[in-house]
Amino acid sequence: MKGSLIIVSFFVLGIIVGLCDVIPAGLLDSDVSYYALCCLMFCVGISIGCDTSVLKSFKKVNPRLMMLPVMTILGTLAGCAAVSLILSHRQ
Repeated sequence: MKGSLIIVSFFVLGIIVGLCDVIPAGLLDSDVSYYALCCLMFCVGISIGCDTSVLKSFKKVNPRLMMLPVMTILGTLAGCAAVSLILSHRQ
């Protein structure tokens, strides 16, 4: 519970900072969010790689359950394609 509250508080703090124009415009035009996401994904990879029980639990997962992310991706792509046909006038 404590971890979730910390995450939500950082999210709210980010919204407040964005609304108050505290961040310089030059920083917003750069790819800081992309590099932050890459750093976070790297840290998640390290934490999964260091914990051998996580890797063992992937072997026990039902193969049908692995189709959930694939179907989510396909559904998202299909939805985007359908919306792009409806909103073709928007560029």
